[in-house]
Amino acid sequence: MARQASFNEQTSAIEVAEFYRSEIRGKTIVVTGVSLNGLGSAFCKAISQYGPRLLIITGRDIQRPRAVAQFFNAQYAGVEIATVQIDLSQSDSVKKAASEIKNLCTRVDILVNNAGVMCFPRHCLTDEDVEIHLQSTILDTFCSLNY
Repeated sequence: MARQASFNEQTSAIEVAEFYRSEIRGKTIVVTGVSLNGLGSAFCKAISQYGPRLLIITGRDIQRPRAVAQFFNAQYAGVEIATVQIDLSQSDSVKKAASEIKNLCTRVDILVNNAGVMCFPRHCLTDEDVEIHLQSTILDTFCSLNY
């Protein structure tokens, strides 16, 4: 894969997607934490015009990725879009989502870890007694790749 040294804080998602269009075309791409006006949605918009085979958008609240899918289905009819509910702070949710994704495709070519948590108290534990930021951004993201 080629690199473009001139990417910087002024580079738009559309410019990056255009540069990597051959890496996007025909690929299965999973994007976590997608909502209609968020960064995940902007990323999906940037890559959709370059023909991914399947775009799987996920979120803790399934209504958010569904709203994005509905919006994109009208604009990018050639892109197959699926939605999957996943709460990265709950291992059972990660396992279920991984199973659903396996039913949708044989392989994931690109995983964009867009989901994150914020605005929790300084030390907040999940139901599994793990600090929520650690579980959501590292542990269950890693586990999602291995289920």
